[in-house]
Amino acid sequence: MSMRARFLWVFIIALAIAALSATLALSMPVLGQLSWDVFGTSLIAAGCLLGAMLDAIVIERGRLRPLMLLSIIGWAVACLLGWTLVWYPFDAIGAYEAQELIGKITLSVSLVAGAMTAVGLLRLLRPRTELVRVVRVATETCCGAFVVVSLLVLWEVFLTWWLFPGELESRVMSGLFICSVAGLLGTPALRAAEIARRKDAAESGLPMRVGVELTCPRCGLAQTVRSGAEAACSGCGLSIRVEVEEPQCPACGYSLARLDAAACPECGERLPGGGEDAGM
Repeated sequence: MSMRARFLWVFIIALAIAALSATLALSMPVLGQLSWDVFGTSLIAAGCLLGAMLDAIVIERGRLRPLMLLSIIGWAVACLLGWTLVWYPFDAIGAYEAQELIGKITLSVSLVAGAMTAVGLLRLLRPRTELVRVVRVATETCCGAFVVVSLLVLWEVFLTWWLFPGELESRVMSGLFICSVAGLLGTPALRAAEIARRKDAAESGLPMRVGVELTCPRCGLAQTVRSGAEAACSGCGLSIRVEVEEPQCPACGYSLARLDAAACPECGERLPGGGEDAGM
């Protein structure tokens, strides 16, 4: 069983336990607090397992293995710290400062692990156009900046009040968060549109086999021969093979068959003499 499959099964079990414990807490008040603690434990486990499962997908695709392993470790640490917050009796012994400190550490580790997971997922994409590359890099930058600013504010680092006076810190964090989410959703959408355009270009190009009308150079018989395959003259038996070369954009490889344009419709590359029909 693969790493991704293991994480997936444990994730499903954690969700099932969370649902069951919440149901018991609502239906059996006598078990209320215990059930809610189990619910919180299962929910924390499910969230961390989801992040680890996404990391495992990136690893299985052969991308950023060291970073993803570090992210998995981060999710494991965040899970253990989260369970500590749920089960350790901080309130009973009055350890409020320790509770606050562990809470900050848990949130910090979760933010860093989440950013690494996001970068790993973005790196699964293989953009072919400059637009998608720029959006991906901008999204990664926004994710990193959001984590850095969040950590500065969370730990009240010296001069944070000077860098982000008044409500500026919340506005900066909100803006970076929105840009990060928009990039995480928009980059795959742009990549999907890129793939769709390439598919349309392939379908609009020349088919794999086309019929070519020619005259046999030996016997002069006019006939139609399929390209890309061995054939023989129906009159004299002369072996004939026709290869058709499909014109493509030199910059991006977009098919220019049946097109007559001054620039490539895919990347905008200027074409000397415009698009030309396929030649033999």
